[in-house]
Amino acid sequence: MASPPNPAQAIAGVIGALQETFEVSTNLTVSDLDRLHEKNQSLAKHYSAMAKAAENLDQDAAELKAKYAEVEKYASKVDEIEERVTNLEEMIKELDGWTAELEQKVSRLPASRRAR
Repeated sequence: MASPPNPAQAIAGVIGALQETFEVSTNLTVSDLDRLHEKNQSLAKHYSAMAKAAENLDQDAAELKAKYAEVEKYASKVDEIEERVTNLEEMIKELDGWTAELEQKVSRLPASRRAR
C-alpha cells in the first residue's frame, strides 16, 4: 500500500501551485495594464492633435467672421445695384417695344413721306 503523503510536502505543493497561479494571474494583469497604458498614450496623442485642430478652427472662424463683416458692408450696395440693373433691363425691354412699334409705323408710311 502506498504511504500517505507527507503533510509538509502536500502543503508545499499547494503553496507552489498557488504561487504559480498568482504569478500567471499577475503576469496577465500586468500585460493587460501595459496594453491599456499603450492605448491611453495613443488616445492622448490623438486628442492632443484634435485639440490643436480645434484651436486652428477657432482661429479660422474668427478670420471668417471678420471677412464676412467686411463683405456685409457691400452687400446692401450690391442689392441696390442689382435692383437698378433690373429696372434698366425693364426700361430696355419697353424701349425695344416702342422701337419695334415705330419701325412698323415707319414701314407703313409711303416712301415719299419717309424721305423727308
